[in-house]
Amino acid sequence: MWESFKSGVKTSGVPWLFIVPSLILMVFITFLPQFYQVAISFFDYRAIHLSGTPATFVGLQNYVNVITGNINVPNYTFLPLLGFNIMWTLVNVFFHAAIGIAVAVALNGQIVLGRRIYRAVFVLPWALQGTLPH
Repeated sequence: MWESFKSGVKTSGVPWLFIVPSLILMVFITFLPQFYQVAISFFDYRAIHLSGTPATFVGLQNYVNVITGNINVPNYTFLPLLGFNIMWTLVNVFFHAAIGIAVAVALNGQIVLGRRIYRAVFVLPWALQGTLPH
């Protein structure tokens, strides 16, 4: 019975009815703006171009300017800022993971008073996010 159910779901296309709207929304909200951002990074956009004058294509020159520090930003050096961002990301991910694991281990202990209440409180924001108005 289970095998016939699985094959029926696979051939019916019903799962796609649930997946496609989310995919379309994700494309319009996430992917299209990112592709547009990458595309305009190859052009020389300045404030004068906001009035409708077309921007000029500069290719990879914007990226070269950022890496070599040839931009009009005081105290800008690429490599120290890149190193700072990488270090901040690693430290941030480490502490978030460590805190999450510590809370999970603490709530899985048998001696925690009100363990079920804590679990319910942690699940509530996830469970109710689509039902409560903002």
